[in-house]
Amino acid sequence: MWIKGNLHCHSNNSSDGEVSVAELCQWYRAHKYGLLAITDHNSITDLTGIAGPGQLALVPRSVEIGEQTENILAIGVADMPPRGQTNQATIDEIRNRGGMAILAHPNWRWNHWTAKDLVTLQGYVGIEVLNTHMRECEGHESAFHIFDEVLCRGKRILAFGNDDAHNTHDAEIIGQVWNMIESEGPAYEDLRAAIESGQFYVSTGGRITAATMRGGRFSVKCPLESRIVFIVNGERVLCKTGKDAQYELRQGELYIRAEIESPEGKAYTQAAFPED
Repeated sequence: MWIKGNLHCHSNNSSDGEVSVAELCQWYRAHKYGLLAITDHNSITDLTGIAGPGQLALVPRSVEIGEQTENILAIGVADMPPRGQTNQATIDEIRNRGGMAILAHPNWRWNHWTAKDLVTLQGYVGIEVLNTHMRECEGHESAFHIFDEVLCRGKRILAFGNDDAHNTHDAEIIGQVWNMIESEGPAYEDLRAAIESGQFYVSTGGRITAATMRGGRFSVKCPLESRIVFIVNGERVLCKTGKDAQYELRQGELYIRAEIESPEGKAYTQAAFPED
């Protein structure tokens, strides 16, 4: 099953958040989300034991760690990691507490996380390639150029898309990007396992039914006729219009990913590698 998820938003437990946990949960449920993490600043908003409305699964404990420098999402941690440490130590503490570390909005202030940072750091699962809260901040919402540079340097990381909403009324931010997760079930444990294995894509409305790598051939299928673009080693190598497209990696091509554009919006696959 495909489930829509957001892993970065803020309630009024953050100093810059404007709405309650209950209001956030109701908004995302009403917009057909099945997974939500509330990542308030430097303080865990404990959702343990709280039932999400409808089919909305809640990540029990999450937090966004950091100030005006690097920010790290700690998704599904047992408790609050200590602050004031190096970035690597913070990532290690997140992992020690059973969490997933995601590096937030690399293009905030244009160089919030550099490619060098991302190659050097170990143990995080991925970065936000799209963060629509950046539409009202200095920088840019997209970080695909950083993602590609890191992949070209041989680092395997996952791509996430989160809205980083701080209220429910700014329609240019909330609900403008999400993660579509292919999961065995709707429970948080199933969804987390699917995320950790890379079984999801980033979407602003576009849909992908399958993205597979077999024998060095990468195939993408969409439910609607779409513009399908393949990116290899950071370069656009093939563009096709239709419901499916394939590309076979050549010698020296390190990875491939695809971007699709349909009447519904855009979608972005994870990177795939020849040996996958």
